[in-house]
Amino acid sequence: MRRWRGGSSWWWTRAPTIYDVVLRMQTECVARVRPGVAFRDLQLHATMVAVEGLLALGIFRRQFSADEIFRAGTGAAFFPHGLGHHVGLDVHDVLSRELLRPASEGMWGKRRPVGPQTVRAMIRQQQTAAAAASTGTDNNNNNSGEGKQPQPEPQTPSSPPPKKRPSSSSTTTSSRPHSPSSPSSSSSSKYGVLQPNMVVTIEPGIYFCRSYIESYFLKEGGEHRRFFDLDALDRYWAVGGVRIEDCVLVTPDGCENLTSAPKVGVDE
Repeated sequence: MRRWRGGSSWWWTRAPTIYDVVLRMQTECVARVRPGVAFRDLQLHATMVAVEGLLALGIFRRQFSADEIFRAGTGAAFFPHGLGHHVGLDVHDVLSRELLRPASEGMWGKRRPVGPQTVRAMIRQQQTAAAAASTGTDNNNNNSGEGKQPQPEPQTPSSPPPKKRPSSSSTTTSSRPHSPSSPSSSSSSKYGVLQPNMVVTIEPGIYFCRSYIESYFLKEGGEHRRFFDLDALDRYWAVGGVRIEDCVLVTPDGCENLTSAPKVGVDE
């Protein structure tokens, strides 16, 4: 997926700066793809890059640090979707929902909205995993926060759920293509970790969805409104959105980008 430059004046005034932020999000995340990396950590890295870029542009108020805005989950105002999904027999292949699985909540890759509470859950998981690694313990970091009452997430237009294939009485577990067993409390943490020969998409985006941002992030008395410079934000609504997507193969020692389509700013 590519967003191309148009001839309209709005592109040349505002959109290139947003494109550059998304390009940095994508380039840095692709460079981090390798076996053993939690896909969640790539999502968080992309979110931080987005926050830093929007802060530099003045859309977020500069009296706050990028870390404050990031930890509040406010980056989800502009990056409200998952970073990617598996690619294989299906476009959204098996276990795509496990790539981003915060607090035992199933995620359909990019298709499930990622709101502030989801970002916070991922941060908690990341911290738990780091603490476990430093002490040599094996915690199920995808279940950190389990049992806590979830807070409401901003609502975005939902897409229809994937169609279920007709069941057959003759279909048995042994006749199906081999895949890992269903996630359990002891195994679900492994599904979101990249392994050799996986193919995943890396497709960050920044969107200026006015109804979504105004109804949740800018509501009076809300926790997120204070982070925004409303005058600066008003100059960017016309950008609409930018997303850059590549399919990436995880190799034993890194990754291979399988997408050859050019990118503005890189291949122009």
